[in-house]
Amino acid sequence: MTQKVIDPNTGVESVVSDSAVRNAVESERPVYRMTRDGPTKVKIFDVIDKTWLGPIAPNLAYQDYLLKVVFKCSACNFTTPRENQVAEHIRAVFNGQSIHADATLETVIDNGIAWQFCSGCGGKFRAGKRAGNKHLEAVQGAPVVHVGASELMMKRFALEPSEPMIMKRTPVHSGEVLSVVEPEAKVMRSSRRRHRSRRGRNKGDVSFQ
Repeated sequence: MTQKVIDPNTGVESVVSDSAVRNAVESERPVYRMTRDGPTKVKIFDVIDKTWLGPIAPNLAYQDYLLKVVFKCSACNFTTPRENQVAEHIRAVFNGQSIHADATLETVIDNGIAWQFCSGCGGKFRAGKRAGNKHLEAVQGAPVVHVGASELMMKRFALEPSEPMIMKRTPVHSGEVLSVVEPEAKVMRSSRRRHRSRRGRNKGDVSFQ
């Protein structure tokens, strides 16, 4: 007797004998038997989002998803299917900080719902969830964690929860990292500038003995 099986390493369907299937099972090698409803479906794990996908057909899992390679930013979950795109992402992060340097939020009531509008990018956010405030905090704080970031070439999916399998790590050199200012330092400098300006305004009031 023979039966159809799916090779778990390639996803290819083949016909083998019952004894071959028994030998595979006894040797603890994975075998996916075909049923009347089709091959046994499997789940795959997204190592970046930490979520499960599926169940899907084994041939699709092994011939497509488990072979999928992406390029990821080492500082966040940004991914792209194309190489050398992480550098553009990092430049956008620093540009975003510049655009939002003096950004403010304006609250507008529309049909009884409060919205926040960002003066830096024009983004619209629900005021009740403080989404606008979180947006500004994220944009202004992102450059700090992106200093020295790398582009990681890696497999996105696996059969079980695991750490990403990094195939290549490429440092990203970006001149914008030199302009990174942590929020606390920025506030301190602003305070000192205001203090100096007050001394300048009081110079005319100083009397000499």
